[in-house]
Amino acid sequence: MKYFLFLFLFLFVYSCGEGKPEKVKESAELNKLYQLKFKELTNNPQFIIDNIELLYLKKGINNNEASVLIKKIPKKYKRIIATFNLLFSIEEPKDINLDKKFLSILLKFQDSENILKYIAKNYYKAKDSSGIKAFYILYALNYNFTEEDYENYLKIDALSDFIKLNFILKKEDYCKDDSCSSNINDKEKLLNYLNNELYSSGNKDIKKISKLYKNTFKLIKKMKKDIRKIKKKNKKLKRRKKLKDEDEEELSSKQDKLQFYQKKIIPVFKTYLYFYGKERRLLRSIDRLLIVENFLINKTEINKKEFYFIYSIIKNKPYPVRITFYKYLKNVKLNFSKRDLRKIKLLNFTKKYHLLKYGFYKRHFPELFKKLNIKTYLGSNFLYVIVKDFEWYFLEELRKNPENVKNLSYFQYAPSLIVPQKDKLFTLYTKDKVGHYKMSGNESLIYNLLKILLKADAKLTKEQKSTLEPIKIVYIKEILKHFK
Repeated sequence: MKYFLFLFLFLFVYSCGEGKPEKVKESAELNKLYQLKFKELTNNPQFIIDNIELLYLKKGINNNEASVLIKKIPKKYKRIIATFNLLFSIEEPKDINLDKKFLSILLKFQDSENILKYIAKNYYKAKDSSGIKAFYILYALNYNFTEEDYENYLKIDALSDFIKLNFILKKEDYCKDDSCSSNINDKEKLLNYLNNELYSSGNKDIKKISKLYKNTFKLIKKMKKDIRKIKKKNKKLKRRKKLKDEDEEELSSKQDKLQFYQKKIIPVFKTYLYFYGKERRLLRSIDRLLIVENFLINKTEINKKEFYFIYSIIKNKPYPVRITFYKYLKNVKLNFSKRDLRKIKLLNFTKKYHLLKYGFYKRHFPELFKKLNIKTYLGSNFLYVIVKDFEWYFLEELRKNPENVKNLSYFQYAPSLIVPQKDKLFTLYTKDKVGHYKMSGNESLIYNLLKILLKADAKLTKEQKSTLEPIKIVYIKEILKHFK
C-alpha cells in the first residue's frame, strides 16, 4: 500500500526565544485556508485510508468508526477495502485475485491474526508464485500452521518436498504394540522388524540379518514349489470340471504371499546388506530417494557409505530439499574429513530462497541466522519479525541517522523499542541544536514518531502536546486527536 507524502500546510510560527513556542495569532484568513484544505482532504481516499490505519493503531480491531470510514473508500480500491474489512473482522474478501499485489497490502498488517489466518487459509490457491512467497513468509513469522494448511500447500509443487520432509512425514515406530518379529513366516511383522533394523536400530546384527535372508530365500523357494503344485492340481481339476472357488483362492493367496516377500521383504534385506553387509548393488527397482527420506525422518545413525549414498542422491535436488538434509547431516555423529565437510556445506549454498533461509536458520541454526544480511530482507514484507529479531541493527541505524524517515518508520513493527527514546527523538525533531523550536522539514518524522507512539499506547507530555497543537497541518492535527 503506497501512501502519499503528507499534504502539509506550513501555517505556523515559532519564536527563536528560550525554547517555548510563541503564541500563534489567530488569523481568520489562515483558519479559512486550513478548513478548506481539511475539507478537501476529507474526501481524499488516501486521507481516509490513513485515518483508518490510525484507528487500528490506537484501538485495535474492535471499533465501529473504522467500518464507517471504510464505506467512504472508492470501490476502485477494492484490495485496500478487502484488507480493512478483514482486519476489522467485518467480512472476508470476495472476488479478489490472490496475487502478489494483494499479498503485499495484507502484509502491511502482519501483526494481525485475522490477516495471517486468511493468508494461510487461502493463498495456496494463488495462480502465480505468491502462494510460495506467502508460505515462506508465514514460516518466517512462526505462524502456527494446521495440518490442513500443510496439506493445502502441498498442492504447490515448489513447496511439496519441503513441507513433506519437514512437516508431513513422521518418524515411524515400527515395533509399537508388538508389531515386530524375526519370524520369517510372519511376513508383516518381519517387514517391520527389518525396517526397524535398517532405519531405527543403533545396533547392527549383520550375522542375524544374513541368516534371516538365507532362510527367507529358502522359504521363497518352497513357496514357488507349492505354487507350481497347486497350479498343476488346479489344471487337472479344471479339466475334470471339478475346480472350486476355494482352489483358486488358495492359489491366489499363495501368490500374494510370494509377491509380498519378493517385492517388499527382499528389497529391505538387499538394502540392509548393501549398507552393512557384503551386498554390492542395490536392486534397480528400489526407490533410492525413499531410502534417504527414511534416513532423514528416522534420524538414522548413518555410516560413511550411507553418507555418500545420501549425498549422491540429494546434491542436485532443489534447495528446499538440500537444506533439509543439510540440517540432518550437520547433526550426524561421524568423523567427517575436510572434504566431506565441504560437501555438506555446499548443500546450503544458494543465492535464492532468502525467505526460506530466514525461517529455517531461525529454527535450526542460530549462528547462521545472526550472519544473515539484514539488508536483503528490508523489502521482504515481514518486517514485523525482522525488526524484533535484529533490533540491534535497526536501533544502530536509527542512532546513526535518526532523521531518516525510513530508519524511524521500521519501528512501527516494534514500537516498544522506541518508547524509551520518545523524549529524545521528540526534541530532535522539534528543536534546533541551540534549543529553539524548528520543525519545518521534520513534519514526516514527527508524524511517523506519533504513529509509533500511538501503536505503543505511549502518552505525550503536556509540553509535547502544547508544542504540536499550534501546528496547522491536517495530518498532524488528525493524529493528535488520538492522544487526548
